[in-house]
Amino acid sequence: THLIVKSDQIAGDKAAFAERAVTEWRKRFPAEALGVILYDWVRQSITPLVYVKSTMSRVWERGCGSGTAAVGAWLARTASGAVSADISQPGGVISVTVDWAANQPKKITISGTVKLVARGTAYL
Repeated sequence: THLIVKSDQIAGDKAAFAERAVTEWRKRFPAEALGVILYDWVRQSITPLVYVKSTMSRVWERGCGSGTAAVGAWLARTASGAVSADISQPGGVISVTVDWAANQPKKITISGTVKLVARGTAYL
């Protein structure tokens, strides 16, 4: 489940707003994960905060494919038509394409570059 918020409509601390939104919205949606996507319309960029129910964790993601797909679907609904957009995020750019038919999204595709930045074993 994704909550897309236009960041220019948030007064004050945007990170604190997103944290509060996770707390409130996770009570309303029984989803296993919830993304609060702060969307900057002018810059075509997102800052995603992801909450995962099973671990009770909140993570500021560097890149969020599902959040990018959600923004693409929202943009297509707003435009009532197909959309292609490059969505900047803290870790780079993810492109989204939404095919539109019969007044709804029919296919959503995301693409981007993935880089291996570390290799090793993690002990938890």
